[in-house]
Amino acid sequence: MGRKIAVMVIHGIGKQTPDFAARLTDLLIERCRPECGDDVIIESAYWAPVTQIEEDRLWQRVLEGGELDFIKFRRFLVDFMADGIAYQPTPNDRRMYDAVHAGIAETMHLLAVEAGSDAPLIVVGHSLGTIIASNFIYDLQMDAERHLISEQVRALMTDTPLEKGETLSSLYTMG
Repeated sequence: MGRKIAVMVIHGIGKQTPDFAARLTDLLIERCRPECGDDVIIESAYWAPVTQIEEDRLWQRVLEGGELDFIKFRRFLVDFMADGIAYQPTPNDRRMYDAVHAGIAETMHLLAVEAGSDAPLIVVGHSLGTIIASNFIYDLQMDAERHLISEQVRALMTDTPLEKGETLSSLYTMG
């Protein structure tokens, strides 16, 4: 048994299910197993519920307005565009940003427990997940001087090298 490698997969926009990374995880494990055995630990950062609740409320308000033209297009806009808009922090409101980052912090903690606190960290982001990963890593790196990580997120983290982003070895972005 060699040193474990921690892999975090972060999904992009749209209506996602908790198993969004199942196929990617299966393929990675299949390809890595001959050389790595069980030393690759993969966890998914599933942040979709954070924005989906508000998107569903918005959709209900659209429907309550009566039957509208372009209903499929409107649903697309609510499901896809709203994720990116909701995630962006404003000077007066960071709730969604911090809630999404809380999910990332929880996933990194889980990886630190499962793979080891000093395991090399690989992050795979898709679409908006690439932005979330980039922002989270930036916040980790700049927190000492700019205090970018909220108390809500900090409460979910421990003082391990992996959770502080110190073992980040690769960032893969897709789409």
